[in-house]
This record gives sequence, structure tokens and C-alpha cells, in this order.
Amino acid sequence: MENPNDKSHGFLGVSREVVVRKEPLPTAVKDGFVQTISITVLWLKGLVMMVLRRASPDLTGPVGITQMIGQAAQAGLVSVVSFAAALSANLGLWNLLPIPALDGSRLVFLGFEKLRGRPVAPEKENFIHVLGFAFLILLIVVVTYRDILRLRVSS
Repeated sequence: MENPNDKSHGFLGVSREVVVRKEPLPTAVKDGFVQTISITVLWLKGLVMMVLRRASPDLTGPVGITQMIGQAAQAGLVSVVSFAAALSANLGLWNLLPIPALDGSRLVFLGFEKLRGRPVAPEKENFIHVLGFAFLILLIVVVTYRDILRLRVSS
């Protein structure tokens, strides 16, 4: 019988083996780009699935991310660096969403201004960004609350 306290193996005794190998710099840079593109594609597929309601939103906030960093740290430096890279790509993609107060909405405003031929009134744009910022703060509070509940249930 397996020891349930043994964290070296995942569920059913399966674990992912991390192989570290030295690569020439050009190969490492290329592999980094390929990995970033793979993360981006998976993120976009997940977003589309959530929008189409084929997958439930599974957002993680600061508390959950901290917990995941701890898990990565237990797995070793390579896992921490890989997680940091994935987190960086994820945050960059979130920032490009057309949600007011994020850079993606600024791109939408620039496109709208280009089509219209004149800028949006600053008061209107500011009001929209304030609403977006309030939405983001509310989202952070809700997601953090859910993270804390998950943390309490799992301990």
C-alpha cells in the first residue's frame, strides 16, 4: 500500500519528471518563445471555453498564487522559474484584455478614436476606466475570498 504522506508522487503514483539540460543560448531562447506561445494558446483556449460556458472560471488570486509558488518551490528551482515564466505570460495576457483600466482597453480606445477621427472626451474615458478599475478591485476581492475558502477547506 502506498504512503499517502509521500508527496514525491502525484495521485495514483504518477509524477512528472523534470529533466534539466544545458542548451546553447539560441536554442534556449527559441525554446522559451515556443513555450510562451504554447502557454498563450492554452490560455486563449481556456478563455474561449469560459466565454462559451464550456468550462467554469477557475481564477486564482494572490493567496492562491502564493500557495502555488510554495508548491513549485518544494519541487525545485526549475519549477519555480517555469512557474514564474508562466505567471508572467498569464499576467501579460490578462493585461491585454479589453477591460477598462487595463492596457487592452486603451488599445480599444485608440482603435475607436482612429475610426471616429477624433479622440474620446477625457471625462468619458476616465469614467469608463474608473468603472473598470472598480470591477477589477471587486474581482480581486472575490477571487481572494475564494482562495482563502479553498485554503481553509484543504487544510
